[in-house]
Amino acid sequence: MMRTRTLLGPASAAAGLLFIAAAPLGGAQAQTYQLLYSFPGKKNGANPFDSSLAQDSSGNLYGTTFVGNRHIDGGILFKVTPGGSESVLVRFDGSNGFGPEAGVIIDGAGNLYGTTDSGGAYDLGTVFEYTAGGTESVLYSFAGGSDGQDPQGGLTMDGSGNLYGTTSSGGATGNGAVFKLAPNGSESVIYSFAGGSDGSYPYASGVTFDASGNLYGTTYLGGNSGCGGGYGCGTVFKITPAGTESVLHAFAGGTGDGANPWSGVILDSAGNIYGTTSAGGKWNDGIAFKLAPDGTEKILHGFHGKEGSELVAPLTMDPGGNFYGAAAHGGSKGCPSGCGVVFELNSHGAETVLYSFAGRHAGDGSGPLGALLLDSAGNLYGTTDAGGTRNVGTVFEIAK
Repeated sequence: MMRTRTLLGPASAAAGLLFIAAAPLGGAQAQTYQLLYSFPGKKNGANPFDSSLAQDSSGNLYGTTFVGNRHIDGGILFKVTPGGSESVLVRFDGSNGFGPEAGVIIDGAGNLYGTTDSGGAYDLGTVFEYTAGGTESVLYSFAGGSDGQDPQGGLTMDGSGNLYGTTSSGGATGNGAVFKLAPNGSESVIYSFAGGSDGSYPYASGVTFDASGNLYGTTYLGGNSGCGGGYGCGTVFKITPAGTESVLHAFAGGTGDGANPWSGVILDSAGNIYGTTSAGGKWNDGIAFKLAPDGTEKILHGFHGKEGSELVAPLTMDPGGNFYGAAAHGGSKGCPSGCGVVFELNSHGAETVLYSFAGRHAGDGSGPLGALLLDSAGNLYGTTDAGGTRNVGTVFEIAK
C-alpha cells in the first residue's frame, strides 16, 4: 500500500553545482554554500524529507529519499561522494520497506541502519540494515499492535549493538512507542505512550542516551491538556533503563513557550537538554530551547521571518558549545513563506543566519528538514526536501 506524508508547508527550489557566499560563522570565518547533488526524481530518488546524513571515513555521505524508484515510489537509500556523484544502494519496493522519512546511522564497520515509515511484512514499517558488503535486510517488520507502527524517526545504537527508536503510532494505546531492537532481531517495547499527560505521537523524535542509559526524546502532542485544543502541545520525556517515563517539560505554546516538537533532543556533558519546536514562541514560528537536568526551561531563541520559521530539524552542537540547525521556512529570499535557512546559535542564543535558501529560480535547495551533520573540520552537510534541477531535493555542504 502506498502511503502519503503530510508536508508542513510549501517548499520549492532549483538547479546545478553552485557556490554562493554565505554569512560568517559566529561572525568570524566566512562560509561557502555548495550544492553537492540535485536529485533527478524517478529511479534516482526524490524528496529526502527529514533525512539526516551519515558520513564514512572517506567523506561519502549516506541518506534516504521518501520517494523515487523504477516503478514504485518507495524511496531509496543513496550514497553521494565528496565529488557529488550519486549511487543508489537500495530501492524500497514495499517488501523491504517503503517511504523512509528519516536518515541513517553508520557503525564502526560501515554498516548502515534506518527505518521506513511503511512496507515490510505488514506494511506498517521496518528497521533495515545495509551492510558494508552491499547487502540489505529487514531486521524487523512492525505488526501494528503493541510493538508499534509507522517509525518516522531515526535510530540510536548502544555499545552492544542494540538499536533504539520511536514509532509515531501503535503501542498499547495507539499513541506511539519507544522500542529496542536486539542484534538477533528481537524487539521489545520500552515504553508505550498513553496519550495524555505522558505525551503522544513521537513523530520524528528518535531517542538520545545519557551516560547512565536513560533515554530522552519528544512527543509532538500530549502533555498540557489545556494546550493545543485539548491535545497538548507536546513534551520532552525521559525513560529510565527500567522503562519508567517522566515528563521533563510539557510545552504550553503561546508567546511564552514552544509547541509541537517534531525532532529529538541532544545533551551536553552537564546533562542539559537542547531541542527545537515547530511552533510556539512570540511569533508562533518555533523556538530553540534548553532544559536543565531538573526540567527548568530556558528559551534560547524565538524564530521569525528572516531568521527562519518552522523548525523540524534538531540541533547539532560543536565542541565550543555553539549550535547549528535548519528552519524549513523563513529566510530572506524566494518562496511565499521563505525557502528556509541554516543557522548558528551561540551558547547565549544569539543567532547568525549562515545561509538563506533562495528557492527554485536561484539554483539552490528549499525546505531543509533534516539534522545537520558537522564534520571534524567544521563543515556542515544537510538535505533539502525540495529544490534542485527537478525541484525534488538536494544534498548540500556549507564549508568552513
